[in-house]
Amino acid sequence: MSQPDDSIPIGIVRTGQIITAALILGVVIFTLVVLFAIPPAAPPPGPAPNQTLPVLSLMAGMAFIACVPLSFIVPRFATRSALTKIAAGTWQPPRSDDPRLNHEQFASTTGKLLAVWQSSLILGLAMLEGCAFWALTAFMIEAQPAVLVVAGIAIALMLVRFPTMSRVDAWLEDQARMLAEMTRI
Repeated sequence: MSQPDDSIPIGIVRTGQIITAALILGVVIFTLVVLFAIPPAAPPPGPAPNQTLPVLSLMAGMAFIACVPLSFIVPRFATRSALTKIAAGTWQPPRSDDPRLNHEQFASTTGKLLAVWQSSLILGLAMLEGCAFWALTAFMIEAQPAVLVVAGIAIALMLVRFPTMSRVDAWLEDQARMLAEMTRI
């Protein structure tokens, strides 16, 4: 941010990086398990069964087509809603019984925006992670190699969202500008 007292705490960005890495790593590890640790299902003995429609794989593909745009749109709507609440003075910090949670960090606009950033990041990543897990489960059951592309693209999109200090700073600048415009109206 442009003001020195509104600098980004490195711990917030680091937490976002850890969460992002954990979500990506979970999908990557499950991919390795599905590909190498689980033996492929043996075909049943006897004549070859009729080829059935790979319903799970098709559903994984359709879910992916729906979830990819939503993984970008839904966090924006959530952010916009939070900005409206911040501008109106009705935004509330996350509820927690954890005594380590310092509610003073939410006193500044930057603190509020960082909480919104983190929840928006998780929301968008979780949608991609869910699609990847669904695709990998479909592959495990139906052995359709094309569905692995869904998991691969989901992982790539998660990597594209990996938070850096400069990305978070740019996001904060944009949100602060939008918040300033909302409060002028």
